[in-house]
Amino acid sequence: MYETEILSKKGQVLCHRMTKPMDKICKAYQRSACEGHIYVIINRTEKGEFDSILINPPSKNNDCGGSYAFAVQDLLTYCLRRAKKDDFSIILKAISGQYCNAMPPNKHHCKSCIDAIADCIKSDFQESEVQLERV
Repeated sequence: MYETEILSKKGQVLCHRMTKPMDKICKAYQRSACEGHIYVIINRTEKGEFDSILINPPSKNNDCGGSYAFAVQDLLTYCLRRAKKDDFSIILKAISGQYCNAMPPNKHHCKSCIDAIADCIKSDFQESEVQLERV
C-alpha cells in the first residue's frame, strides 16, 4: 500500500518518508515532549507544495492537550496553505520559542510542544527548499 523510506544519518533515524498512492509525500518527525514524544506529519503534493500537517499529541491520557494539538494542527494547515514564501518565517516566529516548565532537556533544544512543532516545520521547509533548488 505505502512505500516507506527511512532517512538516516550515521545509523540514527532522522525521519520516515512515506509516499501515498494519492501522489502525496508524507514526512513524519518525532520530538521529545513533557509526556513522551510528539509526532508531526507533514503532507506535500508531488510538486512539493505544502498540503497539510497532522499532530499526534504526546500523551493519550491528556484529552485537553489533544484538543489543543488538533486546534493547532487545523490552524497551521490553514495558515501554511495560504502563506506566501515570505510569510513562512512570520508563522514560524509566532509559534517558536514558547516555554513550558515541564519540558525535559532534549537534543533539539525544544522549549515546549509548540516549539517542537515549529522545529519540525522548519526542518521540513528547509529540506524542501533544498530539494526544489536541485530541480
